[in-house]
Amino acid sequence: MAVWLDIAGSFLISVMLLFTVMRTNADIAESANMAVLDLMVQRSAGSMATILGEDLRKAGIGAPAGDPGIVHADDEFVVFWADRDSTAAPDTLIGYYVGNELGPNSEGPFLYRDILNAAPTNPHDPSDWNDPAVVGAGLIHFQFLYINAAGDTLATPLSSADLAVAREIRAEYRVVSEVIADTTYARSLSSIQVAPMNLRF
Repeated sequence: MAVWLDIAGSFLISVMLLFTVMRTNADIAESANMAVLDLMVQRSAGSMATILGEDLRKAGIGAPAGDPGIVHADDEFVVFWADRDSTAAPDTLIGYYVGNELGPNSEGPFLYRDILNAAPTNPHDPSDWNDPAVVGAGLIHFQFLYINAAGDTLATPLSSADLAVAREIRAEYRVVSEVIADTTYARSLSSIQVAPMNLRF
């Protein structure tokens, strides 16, 4: 009888040990998945910051006389003159907008970038945009903020008077992974604030 009890006890301990090992493997796999998703989200947020920063630093370069460097500005879109080919002339209108309201993909939200032939008369109308390209996905929050020389945040949408006094543009956004891991999305909170030289004067 004692032998059978020893065998049963050994079997129970072996089963418990097996379940512990399996659970540990599952935890390691889950942690690895989350680490990969975190890295993907951070890269996505960093990529958006790089693209936005490059464009926003060029805002207002060589804007036509009497025309502020920023043409349209709201919390979810901005259109500005820029010198895309570094010739010190305003050769391009660049626009950004959040696609959950404006874009063709109703599932959004996405951040779109567009090179425009002319300033849109109604930036809220998708037909006024030229050929937008997605530069950011997985957004759960995106907002442009505009700051004057005194450091005050201007109310959006910017009026004609405010367009002329905006000196800095700030983009705040949160990005989540497009893939879920064990009921959890990886998240990243980012912001970029740029004070374009040509908007300072």
